[in-house]
Amino acid sequence: MGISAIVQNSIVDRTQIFVPTFNFGQFQRWVGHDKLNYKIELNFNDFIDLISEYFENFRQAEMQDDDQEGFDELIKFKQLGWPTLDVLKKTDLDLLFRLIKFNAYDMLHSVLPYIEETKTTNTLYSIQSLEELDLDDGLISITGVCFKIERETV
Repeated sequence: MGISAIVQNSIVDRTQIFVPTFNFGQFQRWVGHDKLNYKIELNFNDFIDLISEYFENFRQAEMQDDDQEGFDELIKFKQLGWPTLDVLKKTDLDLLFRLIKFNAYDMLHSVLPYIEETKTTNTLYSIQSLEELDLDDGLISITGVCFKIERETV
């Protein structure tokens, strides 16, 4: 399974990108840092495999809670009978992508789990958002904002 990562139009190694455990999306922590655009690409079927366990847990919790809290994507999810990931990928990609964005933090962790090699990298990119998802010719592209971290290796 190949995941390609691009930051500011330059290819970076997979060991350089990560989703933080805490403070995801808290841009105020990054005052004084430049917002950088990232793009992650991988095969759509591999992507579905990576998110399937989390998505099914999310689906089960939504059915049990049955509280959409006014969120349009959750309302539509319920109206359609809380379809499975397999059904959504075939019948309603728009809703699937909206649900992925709704669960951005957990979905990104499913796609980019922590890898040990990150400990030995001087330059890291901390992913802070999931802005867009795009499917083209069997590849899914995930784009958003990240920040560069320079450090001495551990």
